[in-house]
Amino acid sequence: MGEERVCQLALVSGSFTEALTAALRERQVHGLVLIFRREEMEAVTAQSDVLSALLSLPIKLVPYQDSKSPEEMATIIREVMNQLCGGYTSIEVNVGAADKSQAVAGLLAAMAHGLPCFDVVDGKIISLPTPPNGLRVGLSEEKLGILAALWSEGGRVEGLDNLSRKTAMSRALLSYHIRGSERTPGLEAMGFVKVTRIGRRTAVELTPLGRLVAASIG
Repeated sequence: MGEERVCQLALVSGSFTEALTAALRERQVHGLVLIFRREEMEAVTAQSDVLSALLSLPIKLVPYQDSKSPEEMATIIREVMNQLCGGYTSIEVNVGAADKSQAVAGLLAAMAHGLPCFDVVDGKIISLPTPPNGLRVGLSEEKLGILAALWSEGGRVEGLDNLSRKTAMSRALLSYHIRGSERTPGLEAMGFVKVTRIGRRTAVELTPLGRLVAASIG
Protein backbone atom coordinates (compact mmCIF):
# COMPACT_ATOMS: atom_id res chain seq x y z
CA MET A 1 0.00 0.00 0.00
CA GLY A 2 1.36 3.43 -0.99
CA GLU A 3 1.92 6.33 1.36
CA GLU A 4 -1.16 8.36 2.18
CA ARG A 5 -0.97 11.81 0.66
CA VAL A 6 -3.33 14.42 2.07
CA CYS A 7 -4.49 17.59 0.35
CA GLN A 8 -6.08 20.18 2.61
CA LEU A 9 -8.61 22.66 1.22
CA ALA A 10 -8.62 25.69 3.53
CA LEU A 11 -11.24 28.42 3.31
CA VAL A 12 -9.57 31.60 4.51
CA SER A 13 -10.34 35.24 5.18
CA GLY A 14 -8.50 38.06 6.89
CA SER A 15 -5.43 37.14 8.93
CA PHE A 16 -5.18 33.36 8.79
CA THR A 17 -1.48 32.41 9.06
CA GLU A 18 -1.61 31.57 12.78
CA ALA A 19 -4.80 29.47 12.50
CA LEU A 20 -3.50 27.45 9.56
CA THR A 21 -0.07 26.97 11.10
CA ALA A 22 -1.69 25.59 14.28
CA ALA A 23 -3.75 23.12 12.23
CA LEU A 24 -0.89 22.03 10.01
CA ARG A 25 1.32 21.34 13.03
CA GLU A 26 -1.17 18.68 14.15
CA ARG A 27 -1.87 17.09 10.77
CA GLN A 28 0.33 15.51 8.15
CA VAL A 29 -0.51 17.41 4.98
CA HIS A 30 1.24 17.15 1.63
CA GLY A 31 -0.55 19.89 -0.28
CA LEU A 32 -2.55 22.97 0.65
CA VAL A 33 -5.18 24.82 -1.39
CA LEU A 34 -6.32 28.23 -0.15
CA ILE A 35 -9.86 29.18 -1.19
CA PHE A 36 -10.69 32.85 -0.71
CA ARG A 37 -12.55 35.88 -2.03
CA ARG A 38 -10.87 37.47 -5.02
CA GLU A 39 -10.84 40.88 -3.32
CA GLU A 40 -8.40 39.48 -0.73
CA MET A 41 -5.85 38.32 -3.30
CA GLU A 42 -3.04 40.63 -2.17
CA ALA A 43 -3.36 39.76 1.52
CA VAL A 44 -3.72 36.03 0.83
CA THR A 45 -0.70 35.98 -1.48
CA ALA A 46 1.48 37.66 1.16
CA GLN A 47 0.40 35.23 3.88
CA SER A 48 0.75 32.29 1.50
CA ASP A 49 4.39 33.20 0.89
CA VAL A 50 5.01 33.18 4.65
CA LEU A 51 3.28 29.81 5.09
CA SER A 52 5.16 28.27 2.19
CA ALA A 53 8.49 29.36 3.65
CA LEU A 54 7.59 28.13 7.15
CA LEU A 55 6.19 24.76 6.13
CA SER A 56 7.96 23.89 2.86
CA LEU A 57 4.55 22.94 1.52
CA PRO A 58 3.17 23.38 -2.01
CA ILE A 59 0.33 25.91 -1.86
CA LYS A 60 -2.22 26.63 -4.58
CA LEU A 61 -4.44 29.73 -4.55
CA VAL A 62 -8.08 29.60 -5.66
CA PRO A 63 -9.87 32.98 -5.61
CA TYR A 64 -13.62 33.24 -6.17
CA GLN A 65 -16.20 35.97 -6.50
CA ASP A 66 -17.85 36.66 -3.15
CA SER A 67 -20.85 34.40 -2.60
CA LYS A 68 -22.65 32.98 0.41
CA SER A 69 -24.14 30.10 -1.56
CA PRO A 70 -23.24 26.61 -0.28
CA GLU A 71 -24.01 25.17 -3.72
CA GLU A 72 -21.51 27.52 -5.34
CA MET A 73 -18.92 26.45 -2.78
CA ALA A 74 -19.72 22.82 -3.61
CA THR A 75 -19.02 23.65 -7.26
CA ILE A 76 -15.72 25.36 -6.37
CA ILE A 77 -14.61 22.39 -4.30
CA ARG A 78 -15.61 19.97 -7.07
CA GLU A 79 -13.48 21.90 -9.56
CA VAL A 80 -10.55 22.06 -7.14
CA MET A 81 -10.75 18.31 -6.55
CA ASN A 82 -10.79 17.63 -10.28
CA GLN A 83 -8.05 20.06 -11.25
CA LEU A 84 -5.66 20.35 -8.30
CA CYS A 85 -5.97 17.22 -6.19
CA GLY A 86 -4.69 14.53 -8.54
CA GLY A 87 -2.09 12.31 -6.90
CA TYR A 88 -3.50 12.75 -3.39
CA THR A 89 -5.11 9.82 -1.62
CA SER A 90 -7.36 11.90 0.64
CA ILE A 91 -8.82 15.39 0.79
CA GLU A 92 -9.98 17.36 3.83
CA VAL A 93 -11.65 20.73 4.35
CA ASN A 94 -10.40 23.23 6.95
CA VAL A 95 -12.76 26.08 7.94
CA GLY A 96 -10.67 27.20 10.92
CA ALA A 97 -9.54 30.40 9.18
CA ALA A 98 -12.86 31.15 7.46
CA ASP A 99 -15.39 33.79 8.38
CA LYS A 100 -18.92 32.74 9.35
CA SER A 101 -20.47 32.65 5.88
CA GLN A 102 -17.46 30.82 4.42
CA ALA A 103 -17.49 28.29 7.25
CA VAL A 104 -21.16 27.45 6.76
CA ALA A 105 -20.76 27.14 2.98
CA GLY A 106 -17.59 25.09 3.40
CA LEU A 107 -19.14 22.67 5.89
CA LEU A 108 -22.21 22.08 3.71
CA ALA A 109 -20.05 21.64 0.62
CA ALA A 110 -17.87 19.13 2.50
CA MET A 111 -21.02 17.26 3.52
CA ALA A 112 -22.17 17.14 -0.10
CA HIS A 113 -18.85 15.69 -1.24
CA GLY A 114 -18.38 13.38 1.74
CA LEU A 115 -15.11 15.07 2.76
CA PRO A 116 -13.92 15.30 6.37
CA CYS A 117 -14.18 18.86 7.68
CA PHE A 118 -12.78 20.52 10.80
CA ASP A 119 -12.60 23.85 12.60
CA VAL A 120 -9.68 25.23 14.60
CA VAL A 121 -10.53 26.73 18.00
CA ASP A 122 -7.78 28.07 20.27
CA GLY A 123 -5.22 26.13 18.28
CA LYS A 124 -7.10 22.85 18.64
CA ILE A 125 -8.74 20.88 15.84
CA ILE A 126 -12.48 20.28 16.22
CA SER A 127 -13.86 17.68 13.83
CA LEU A 128 -17.22 18.63 12.33
CA PRO A 129 -20.01 16.12 11.54
CA THR A 130 -19.77 15.15 7.88
CA PRO A 131 -21.14 11.83 6.54
CA PRO A 132 -18.29 9.72 5.13
CA ASN A 133 -20.19 9.00 1.92
CA GLY A 134 -21.64 12.48 1.59
CA LEU A 135 -25.25 13.49 1.12
CA ARG A 136 -25.46 11.23 -1.93
CA VAL A 137 -25.74 8.10 0.20
CA GLY A 138 -28.79 6.09 -0.82
CA LEU A 139 -29.02 7.79 -4.22
CA SER A 140 -28.81 5.50 -7.24
CA GLU A 141 -27.00 6.48 -10.43
CA GLU A 142 -30.42 7.15 -11.98
CA LYS A 143 -31.43 9.54 -9.20
CA LEU A 144 -28.09 11.30 -9.38
CA GLY A 145 -28.55 11.63 -13.13
CA ILE A 146 -31.93 13.30 -12.61
CA LEU A 147 -30.43 15.79 -10.15
CA ALA A 148 -27.62 16.58 -12.57
CA ALA A 149 -30.08 17.07 -15.44
CA LEU A 150 -32.20 19.43 -13.34
CA TRP A 151 -29.07 21.37 -12.39
CA SER A 152 -28.13 21.78 -16.06
CA GLU A 153 -31.61 23.18 -16.71
CA GLY A 154 -31.28 25.84 -14.01
CA GLY A 155 -32.82 23.72 -11.25
CA ARG A 156 -36.39 23.47 -12.61
CA VAL A 157 -38.30 21.91 -15.51
CA GLU A 158 -41.94 22.06 -16.47
CA GLY A 159 -43.08 18.83 -18.05
CA LEU A 160 -41.19 15.56 -18.03
CA ASP A 161 -40.50 15.36 -21.77
CA ASN A 162 -37.38 17.54 -21.65
CA LEU A 163 -36.13 15.76 -18.52
CA SER A 164 -36.75 12.44 -20.25
CA ARG A 165 -34.55 13.50 -23.16
CA LYS A 166 -31.81 14.82 -20.87
CA THR A 167 -31.65 11.62 -18.83
CA ALA A 168 -32.52 9.09 -21.55
CA MET A 169 -35.17 7.69 -19.20
CA SER A 170 -38.80 6.99 -19.97
CA ARG A 171 -41.46 9.09 -18.29
CA ALA A 172 -42.52 6.05 -16.27
CA LEU A 173 -38.97 5.49 -14.99
CA LEU A 174 -38.58 9.19 -14.21
CA SER A 175 -41.81 9.16 -12.26
CA TYR A 176 -40.62 6.12 -10.30
CA HIS A 177 -37.33 7.78 -9.28
CA ILE A 178 -38.99 11.11 -8.51
CA ARG A 179 -42.19 9.94 -6.81
CA GLY A 180 -40.94 6.61 -5.49
CA SER A 181 -43.04 3.60 -4.57
CA GLU A 182 -44.44 1.99 -1.43
CA ARG A 183 -41.10 0.31 -0.79
CA THR A 184 -38.62 2.78 -2.25
CA PRO A 185 -38.69 6.53 -1.54
CA GLY A 186 -38.22 8.83 -4.50
CA LEU A 187 -36.35 12.10 -4.77
CA GLU A 188 -39.43 14.00 -3.62
CA ALA A 189 -39.85 12.05 -0.38
CA MET A 190 -36.09 12.22 0.24
CA GLY A 191 -36.23 16.01 0.09
CA PHE A 192 -34.17 16.56 -3.05
CA VAL A 193 -36.94 17.82 -5.35
CA LYS A 194 -40.30 19.55 -5.11
CA VAL A 195 -43.05 18.43 -7.48
CA THR A 196 -46.03 20.61 -8.37
CA ARG A 197 -48.80 20.48 -10.97
CA ILE A 198 -49.22 23.34 -13.42
CA GLY A 199 -52.38 22.59 -15.35
CA ARG A 200 -51.75 19.25 -16.99
CA ARG A 201 -47.99 19.54 -16.67
CA THR A 202 -45.71 18.40 -13.88
CA ALA A 203 -43.04 20.84 -12.64
CA VAL A 204 -39.97 19.40 -10.91
CA GLU A 205 -37.66 21.73 -8.99
CA LEU A 206 -34.52 21.15 -6.95
CA THR A 207 -34.84 21.96 -3.26
CA PRO A 208 -31.90 23.65 -1.49
CA LEU A 209 -30.68 20.17 -0.50
CA GLY A 210 -31.10 18.98 -4.09
CA ARG A 211 -29.19 21.99 -5.42
CA LEU A 212 -26.34 21.35 -3.03
CA VAL A 213 -25.96 17.71 -4.06
CA ALA A 214 -26.46 18.52 -7.75
CA ALA A 215 -23.72 21.16 -7.56
CA SER A 216 -21.33 18.58 -6.13
CA ILE A 217 -22.04 16.32 -9.10
CA GLY A 218 -21.75 18.97 -11.81
